[in-house]
Formats: sequence, C-alpha cells, structure tokens
Amino acid sequence: MLVNISQSHPIFLDCRYLQDIVPFQLMECIKQNPLLLVSDETDFILGMASPEAPVWIWTAADLSAESAALLTDYFYETFQNSTSFRFVARPEIADMLVQPLRKHKTFCETRIHMESYENKHPIFPKNVSFSIETASSGDVNQIAECMAAFEFACHGKAVLPADCVENAKKFVQNSCVFIIKDGETVAAMARTTRETETHVSISGVYTRPNYRGSGLATALAAQLSRDIISRKKTPILYADLSNPCSNRAYLKAGFTPRGKVDEVTLFQNK
Repeated sequence: MLVNISQSHPIFLDCRYLQDIVPFQLMECIKQNPLLLVSDETDFILGMASPEAPVWIWTAADLSAESAALLTDYFYETFQNSTSFRFVARPEIADMLVQPLRKHKTFCETRIHMESYENKHPIFPKNVSFSIETASSGDVNQIAECMAAFEFACHGKAVLPADCVENAKKFVQNSCVFIIKDGETVAAMARTTRETETHVSISGVYTRPNYRGSGLATALAAQLSRDIISRKKTPILYADLSNPCSNRAYLKAGFTPRGKVDEVTLFQNK
C-alpha cells in the first residue's frame, strides 16, 4: 500500500536512501515542497515538484519482488492515460516501469543516461590563465546565449537566447552564475543550484565551441567545488553519458561517480 509522506518520514533516514543521496539529490529538494510524495514506507519513494517537472523515483538497491510489483502497478495506473510525462529512476527500474506502458499502450520514449558525481577533493587544471568571476548584469545577454546553446547541445531543444534572458537575469541577481571571460567575451559558464542542507548542485556547465579543449569547464567545476566545500557542503552534478568530453572534464576536476540514473520521456504515439 502506498501512502502520502512528509519530509520528516523515517524512510529519509534509511541507510539505503542515504547511500543514494547523490544520484537522488533532487528528491531532497522535492520533499521540501512536493506536489507528489508517496511511498510504500519501506523500499521506494515517488516525488514530483510540479506538473512540468519529472517524477523522481528512488528505489532501494535490494528492492523486493513484492515492492517492485506494487511500484509497477501504481506507476501504470497513475500514468497510463497521460499524453506525455517524464520520470527519473535507476536504469533497471526505468526499464521495468516502461515495459507495461509500451506493451498495453501506444507510448514511445526518449531517454537520457546520466551519471551522478560528487567532488570532495577538487583538482585544478594546469596552464589555465583565465580568471573565474561572478557574472554581473552586463553579462546577461551573453549568459542567455550560452544557456540557449547549452539546451540545444545537451537536450536537443532549439531555444532562442531571448527566451533565456529572464532566467539569466534571475541567476545573475542571485549571484549563482560563474564565468570565465576572454576580454569582453564570456568564454565559459556554470552555475550553482538545488542547495540542500548537505549538498549543492553544479549545472549548466558550458564552453563556447572556439574555447573548448582549454580546460575551462574543468576549471569552473573545480573552483565551484572548492567554494561549495568551503561552506561545509558537498558539490555534486549530473552528466549525460552520451557526452564523453563533459564526463572527462568532471573526472579531471576531481569528481567521482556515485550512481547512474535515466531520465525517460514517455509520450503517446498517435
């Protein structure tokens, strides 16, 4: 039986959940203000922050057959009539949950395979002469350009820079965007997000094409990691496994893999 739970539920103190705190860090954010937060109170949790956001599904590594069946039935009954939705889970759990929907419904899927990382010992690249600075209001338009390029490069979404300006302004106002400039040009950027009591996520790491191969992404990831560690928190990030360059950059910056998750988008094939 599934029940609604709160962020104070004992399952969030289960050692199995705590071991997965890096790959499922989004659950820590969702539980603070959830639209959906349900569990069997033993082996799994489903959480969602908003209708537009993906459902995050944490499952214990030793998920029992009974719990797996309960989760699969709930997932099918809840989402079978949706036209499209997204969810994130361990790869093998994603496979399990998709199977009934594809068998009995006309769902198609796209999938992003991700590795989660944490960094407790940042490593700085050698021979990087550019300085890292906090973005200012004068950088907003260039940051919007980089954000649009990032969306296309990482998610295949064609986004206009103009559509990213408002978010760029918010990020700059919150002092969470960090850049490397070559003269007046923003050569690379990254930002911090999803801060919890113990972790801070690094995201949106992007280097303009003509500056790639210079260690800028590694330098940004390492510097932001150092700043986060100085605040007594652990830096983490997610990387698309189909992009070997970004994964190598994070490994060079001192990040270590902590577990894979898949983001799956399901949509009805009409």
